[in-house]
Amino acid sequence: MIDPERLLKFLLRIVGAFCLLAVVAVFAPTSWLVWCNDLLGLDPLPETPVVEYLARSVSAFYVILGGLLLVVARDPRRNASVISYLAVAGLVFSMVILFIDMWVGLPLWWSVGECLSLLPLCIIILVLQARMSASVVKETEG
Repeated sequence: MIDPERLLKFLLRIVGAFCLLAVVAVFAPTSWLVWCNDLLGLDPLPETPVVEYLARSVSAFYVILGGLLLVVARDPRRNASVISYLAVAGLVFSMVILFIDMWVGLPLWWSVGECLSLLPLCIIILVLQARMSASVVKETEG
């Protein structure tokens, strides 16, 4: 049987590493942001300070989240409450983001992809935590 703690550590590290990739968008030239937007087939990206600020600050937030995930992955037992909070917050966030996506008129493929990538991830994290807790109880009993 797969050790849930090892799998949880691996998953948190992978997600954390992917989040850290957002550092590129924090410092990329504006032309790169426009190019990515065009590549996705979205409406032209308004080149205004607030749009650029939002794109870069959200990317910076993902970098911070990635670092946090790497930190909590070091000791999932000790950081269980933080991991649970992040997973539950992620479940709520995925619903909020789905609502926002639909409200602002993002393409359906974007909304579904965003929601369906976050929801299962958060559920898997919570399941792994539950299995990890159950294995800890068995270890202390046996």
